[in-house]
Amino acid sequence: MKSRKKSIWNLVSFFVFATLTSLDQISKYIIETHYEMNTRNEFIKGFVDIFYCHNTGAAWSILEGKMWLFYMITVILMAVIIYVFVKLPASKKYLPLRICLVFLSAGAIGNFIDRVRLQYVRDFILFAFKFPIIGEFPVFNVADIFVTLSVLALLIILIFVYKEKDYEFLKRDAGAAEENDAEADVDTEAENEGN
Repeated sequence: MKSRKKSIWNLVSFFVFATLTSLDQISKYIIETHYEMNTRNEFIKGFVDIFYCHNTGAAWSILEGKMWLFYMITVILMAVIIYVFVKLPASKKYLPLRICLVFLSAGAIGNFIDRVRLQYVRDFILFAFKFPIIGEFPVFNVADIFVTLSVLALLIILIFVYKEKDYEFLKRDAGAAEENDAEADVDTEAENEGN
C-alpha cells in the first residue's frame, strides 16, 4: 500500500515535471518562430520586453562557450535530485521539498535540452527597467524562472521549515523510509493541530 502511494506521488511528480519542461520548450519555440533575433519588443509596458537572443553561457554571459561544464553540472544535479526522490517518503510533510525539486529539475532539463540540441540557450524575457547597482538584468527564459524560484524556495524550507531529524530519510534505505511515511504524516498533522 505504501509502495503504491509512493508510486502515485512519483507519477504525479513526473507528470508535473514533463508539463513544466514542455511549457519551457513551447515558449521558446513560439518566441523563436515569431520574433527576430536581438530586437527589443515591448510586451508589458514599463515592465517586461521580449528580446530573443542566444546564450552560450550563464547570466551576464558568464562561462560563455563552456558547454561541457554546464553538461556536467546538470548531470550531477539531476543525479542528486533522483537520489533524493528515491529516498523521499510519500508524505505530505515533504510536499514542499518535492515541489521544489520538480521545478528545479524542469528548469535544469529545459535549458539542458537547448544546450545539447542547439549548443546555446534561447533567452527572451527582459525587464524593461534597470535595477539599482546591477543595472540591466540579464535576459532569461521560463526555465530560468523555474530554477531561480525553486532554489530560493529550497533555501527557505531547508533552513526554516525542516529540522535536522527530517533529513534522516536520506540515510535510510527505501524500505525503511516507506515504513516512516505514515509516521511522518501523523507528526505533521499533530504539529498543524498544535499551531
